[in-house]
Amino acid sequence: KDEIAITTDYGTNAEMALIVNGIVYTGSTAAGPALEGQQIEDGLLALPGAISDVEFKPEDTEGVDSPATSAKDRPLSGRLKTQILNHDMLPCPGDTVDPITGKVIEKGELKAEGITGTGVVALISQGTRAKLIRLPRIKTPDSLIHLPNGIKFKEKDLSEAGKAIGAVRAGHITLCQEAGIRMEDIETAYMSGASGTYVDALKAKDIGMIPLGVKKIYQVGNTSLAMAKDIITDVDALWHMKEIADELRQHHCMFAESKAFEKVYILELSYWTEGMSVSQYQDFLRKFKLPLLTEIASNPEVVKTVDKDIPDLGISGLKIIPDIGERRTIFFEGCVGCAACVEECPEKALQLEERGGGFAITIDLALCDGLACRRCERVCSE
Repeated sequence: KDEIAITTDYGTNAEMALIVNGIVYTGSTAAGPALEGQQIEDGLLALPGAISDVEFKPEDTEGVDSPATSAKDRPLSGRLKTQILNHDMLPCPGDTVDPITGKVIEKGELKAEGITGTGVVALISQGTRAKLIRLPRIKTPDSLIHLPNGIKFKEKDLSEAGKAIGAVRAGHITLCQEAGIRMEDIETAYMSGASGTYVDALKAKDIGMIPLGVKKIYQVGNTSLAMAKDIITDVDALWHMKEIADELRQHHCMFAESKAFEKVYILELSYWTEGMSVSQYQDFLRKFKLPLLTEIASNPEVVKTVDKDIPDLGISGLKIIPDIGERRTIFFEGCVGCAACVEECPEKALQLEERGGGFAITIDLALCDGLACRRCERVCSE
């Protein structure tokens, strides 16, 4: 297409490509597992029972979307509607709650077990809109946003999510610098991956995951699986992909070695974790001679090309086996039986019991996220 476009796979590695005048500039940033529901205390991967979207409904629309000031930064009263993934991985209504107290206002169809990455994106968008969030703080009496079934969103969660979101925007700005264009020159955004498919695209745009000035947003599903299917059905497609890969190397930006990315990501950390204002952010971008943030938001058309990230499940369909029936019991030398690992596990995969004067930990391998998580290791005091 004859357009300036950016495509991003929203996940832990956040691969991205900027297309300008037929040249593809690529990069990949360590956005972190917060975009997939990890590093969030009550976070979950995209599984049945996960909150995938939220929407704030104010009691009074006066003050909504107005800039927060010292006189107008009090959180708005209202209700938070939730969407929860069912066993077909489709969103269904969850409980509607008061986000300040957690009181259930209206019962939904499904019970929430945690919140996934798309839910976190929506919560930050709606929390900012409702003035529940004023970076880097949550402006409720207990500094928590309350969700159904006792699930809470903390300031630490906000910080972790902000680091991931900031890495994505820093990558976008860096690629624009590489291509010699402004952020507002980007006309179209393509969102791929599970998070890119299920997230509310406009809420993602609100918090900086998509350049503000784009005119069209496409949500295109799991492009890796789509490419794998093309290769299987057409042998020549593999060699075509190799040609493309060889061409991409010419304009690949290694963000770890990029001074532009380093400077912008420091600004993102200041914005998300220290409360730097957008105007200060822009001043530093001018000082560094880097592309500025787009300040005038567009009202883009959103095109969902698929309903699910895996649109075609084949003739055999998809069957999820929740319990593979394998558990392992391990005795850890030095374990004091504090059960911190059991409490920290987001998937409830651990059990602790005292045996023979020591402590044994049983791991349910069907639930454990393994190296993608490792929260049990980090919380262990021994």
